[in-house]
Amino acid sequence: MKRQIISSVLALGMVFGAAAYLPEGYAAQNRITAQAEDKEFTSGDYSYRVLDDGTAEITYWSKNWSDDVTEIKVPSKLDGIKVTRIGDWVFCDSSDNENTSVKSIVIPEGITHLGSTNFCGYINAESISIPKSVTSIDGGTFQNTKWLEELHKKSKYVVINGILISAKDCKGDVKIPNTAKSIAKWVFSYNSSITSVTIPKTVKSIGKEAFFNCTSLKKIIIENGVTSIGDAAFGRTAIETIDLPDSITDLGSATFFFCEKLKEITIPDKVKELKSTLGQNGNSIGKNGTFCGCSSLKKINLPKTLKKIDDGAFYGCTSLETITLPDSVTDIGGGLFHKCTSLKKVKFPKGIKALKMGLTHAGNDSGGHGFFEECSSLTDITLPNGLEEIGGFAFYGCTNIKTITIPKSVKSIMFNAIDGGGWDYEKNEPIKNNDLTVYCYPGSFTEKYAKANKIKYKYALVYSKATLSKTSYVYSGKAKKPAVTVKFGSKALKKGTDYTVTYKNNKKVGTATVTIKGKGDYKGTVSKTFKINPKKTTVKKVTSPKKKQLKVTYKKVAGVTGYQVTYSTSKKFTKKTTKTVTVKGKATTSKVIKGLKAGKTYYVKVRSYKTVGGKKYYSSYTAVKKVKISK
Repeated sequence: MKRQIISSVLALGMVFGAAAYLPEGYAAQNRITAQAEDKEFTSGDYSYRVLDDGTAEITYWSKNWSDDVTEIKVPSKLDGIKVTRIGDWVFCDSSDNENTSVKSIVIPEGITHLGSTNFCGYINAESISIPKSVTSIDGGTFQNTKWLEELHKKSKYVVINGILISAKDCKGDVKIPNTAKSIAKWVFSYNSSITSVTIPKTVKSIGKEAFFNCTSLKKIIIENGVTSIGDAAFGRTAIETIDLPDSITDLGSATFFFCEKLKEITIPDKVKELKSTLGQNGNSIGKNGTFCGCSSLKKINLPKTLKKIDDGAFYGCTSLETITLPDSVTDIGGGLFHKCTSLKKVKFPKGIKALKMGLTHAGNDSGGHGFFEECSSLTDITLPNGLEEIGGFAFYGCTNIKTITIPKSVKSIMFNAIDGGGWDYEKNEPIKNNDLTVYCYPGSFTEKYAKANKIKYKYALVYSKATLSKTSYVYSGKAKKPAVTVKFGSKALKKGTDYTVTYKNNKKVGTATVTIKGKGDYKGTVSKTFKINPKKTTVKKVTSPKKKQLKVTYKKVAGVTGYQVTYSTSKKFTKKTTKTVTVKGKATTSKVIKGLKAGKTYYVKVRSYKTVGGKKYYSSYTAVKKVKISK
């Protein structure tokens, strides 16, 4: 008989452009390929490896499908070493045979993990003993056994030790039972009849590819309680939006791989990393990032606590126009925005050191993806201070880019990083982007690189040091124009020759702006600000008209919002002895303060203020007056 063991799962293998995703473990072999470099030991019919905690994982059983085996008893120890795990495919092989001889399966206490597709195809196994110690069961395990079929007669959902290991005949709206604490790998994958799913708060983890390729799945409700989502768990679904609960701390690799209808998403604050998985198809190049192939994704809200973004996180997000990478990010992978053809603006984190190439499936950067490769809507970009390396093909194929502003800190520019507009196959060389101008620092590595590679360059004013002769003025009704000095190192630039200056909002109380615009060999703009504060008042007199009171009278100032009266028992106005009261209204020119200490000497000063755009601008204080409080 031909066995049909979760045939839909065996079909997992998709390729998009240069990226691909294949489920881990589905290779035509019994051994765990991911552990090929680990040393294995043999004990009787079993092979095993020793784990870091000193326990053993079974990796191979030599009697798979043997006709003389009627009962499988998994050993609790091998060579005296306690067995805690069973690897993938150990008790199931890749042949087309079904096993009819095995009637019962006994898994001993102490086993905690059952790898994928174990005990699959033992069609007459009607008795399976699973101890309470088992806390993890991967997809495909127990498939096509009589035992599982009997359980499905009672329910479409089979939950073992809190693990949802199998679901059958699920259509339309799916509600995961409250008895489930986790969802095993592949449970719903390739089910095209599911349209929505509700995951209750009892579930803490969602297994790898749990809903992968559920092509009709549009709505996913995850209640607060889930902490982890496995690799590609929602890959290739039809979801447009998803609310991830605050309880989530871990997103697996390629979580939303090719969710082509996903438009917007917010990543919870507890998530520290956007992971990627290396393409497993032999023809694939690059890593499959968290949002790889999400072609409708326009808005991504990343948490301010995010630490790491792995390779190709936004690969192929062709609708993404702008994105802010939070300053908390200290580790950024390669090929991050490859094929983001609508991307126009990126806010970089402060600590970024390199625009890396993305890894290939071979695990190196040879022929990998450039950081902004094929971002054809990118026209102008300013790279952040502190950047040291621009990796290969960083702007390769950015056919509309006109300016790249590169900081003095850059020490390395790799092959085809900024001068490749594409590839001329007839000449077997990169196509030069003649419209590109590089803005750099005089004498920098970038200037030398541009000269050597015949790339147009100018000096970027943003990297200059611009200072104002004065940063604070008192309102007089006349425009204020502080002198501007611009320097690159020790070289002072000339106003009118190298730059122009314009002033804005420089007459009234508030914050004025000075815009310094490059000219000639210097390009770009630098903005500086200065304050215009209100006129100060004058204290006319301070008296103590009544017991424990003082009264301060001051001169009216036109155009202000009010005044602040500051008083203290210390002529130095120490923090502990000093208080301030606000007097609203420009016409109120006196203030009585009560509850003071009789017989004590108080020191008083006053300043005016004006509120502009929700911000208060203060004058300087008046001269200090003192008064002795009446007894």
